Amino acid sequence: MTCSSVCLTFAILIAASGSIAHASDQDFHVSSFWEAKIHNKTATTTKHEVLKNITTKPKLSLIQTALGDEDSPLADEGDVGTDASQPGASPIKFLASAQPGDQVSTGSDSGAPETLAKAMAAMNDVPSGSPSTPQSRAATMAAMEATLMNLLNGNNAFGATPMGGSVKKIVTIIEQEMKPAIAAAHKSDQNMLHQLISDLLQCKAVKDSSTLTASPWNTKYKQQSKEHQKCRMDEAVQYSSKETCLSQQRALYQVKQLKCKAYSAISAEYGSTTNNQAIVDKAGSESVENYLFRLSRTICGKHVHGTNGRKKATGGWGGGLEKGMLDNFLRHKHACEVATKEYNTKVKECKRKIRLYNNKKAQCNGFQAAMDSQSCKYAVMMKDTCEQYAGCYIPKKKEFKEFAANTRLMERDRKAEWRGVTRMHCIISAFSDGQVSDKEVDACKKATVTTTHLIIKYPAIPPRAPCIVSKLYPSTGSYKRREFVPLPVLAKG
Repeated sequence: MTCSSVCLTFAILIAASGSIAHASDQDFHVSSFWEAKIHNKTATTTKHEVLKNITTKPKLSLIQTALGDEDSPLADEGDVGTDASQPGASPIKFLASAQPGDQVSTGSDSGAPETLAKAMAAMNDVPSGSPSTPQSRAATMAAMEATLMNLLNGNNAFGATPMGGSVKKIVTIIEQEMKPAIAAAHKSDQNMLHQLISDLLQCKAVKDSSTLTASPWNTKYKQQSKEHQKCRMDEAVQYSSKETCLSQQRALYQVKQLKCKAYSAISAEYGSTTNNQAIVDKAGSESVENYLFRLSRTICGKHVHGTNGRKKATGGWGGGLEKGMLDNFLRHKHACEVATKEYNTKVKECKRKIRLYNNKKAQCNGFQAAMDSQSCKYAVMMKDTCEQYAGCYIPKKKEFKEFAANTRLMERDRKAEWRGVTRMHCIISAFSDGQVSDKEVDACKKATVTTTHLIIKYPAIPPRAPCIVSKLYPSTGSYKRREFVPLPVLAKG
């Protein structure tokens, strides 16, 4: 039941009061008035149906505007009410039109249909959105009190009319429709606040789930990083060994070249007929002894056995004397062969080390490729996770704040409506026995209405959880400093 229904209730009471007084002055029987209203095609809607058909709620409730009493701080501070001079606030114009001390007409000069028509016209013509002030609310309250007092002071208020049953209907509407509607609105807003907070928490839950999904890639990356650095260390050792071997190979090659060239040269010299002919030719002045000694020394070698041949000494290679042509030839040949063998052995060793180095480097490159891929995969997944979390958290937080701000206004309105509806229930209930005293009215006005059950519990907004996008992926400075600076100089990857 909306605030307009409350206004219409008072309109019905006032119209009914006017019609009763008019019927008394003109000596009409009250029952004939109600019988005429029942058969009137233009006024067939009962008070209960009218109350139920009013569904439009003003921006600020009439009850809030009308009940600016001492125990309702929300009704006096910060309310945005209506003014009778603005269009669209029909309930306020109707009740606030009377100033304190003025007498509200009881309708003694006009019939019930005319009174009700004027009340409804006043409600439909008053604008909404007018400002509410303590003065306007006090005037409205005074008008309400004056209206009810005029109704209470009427001649034969309910003794000769069927209004007792109508009072019960109004009480039923208040208890079964208006108050449950206020409580339902309170519950709906409270549930929505919890739902919005649940949505915010769900944003974090999705982020945590995505982070958990991305986590294995970070673990794999770190494992590959360790393997990569260890492998590069071994690669540096293999590289150093390979380079040392190649250096030795180059040196042995030089030795082989020199010795084999010497062997080739002596082979050419001793194998030349011209050279040998020049050796055996006898000079004209050369004695036979000197000639033979020269030939023997040149061809056979150095004589080390003495003049008589009795001195023991080591001979040369090939069975001849040392330094002879055969000895020199055989020695050069052996040196060339040894140098060639040593060089070939070193070549094989270097080839093996080159192969080992290349295999190790390929293995390390594999670790690096896996490390790069896994670090990049983790960084991309975390980037997507953080972007999705921000896209979820920020708008939902804004939605919660906006709804909470609006709910605070609605909470204030509902409390004011509850106080007004409760007091209206108290006053209307006093009509049920047909005997209303000032004491009963004062008791209704002074009664303290509890609205603690309408207090909204505003959940705390969960803070935005940290979401870190990894900077450790290929091409970033952080990644290069972490993964490549520590590597050995001979294996930088």
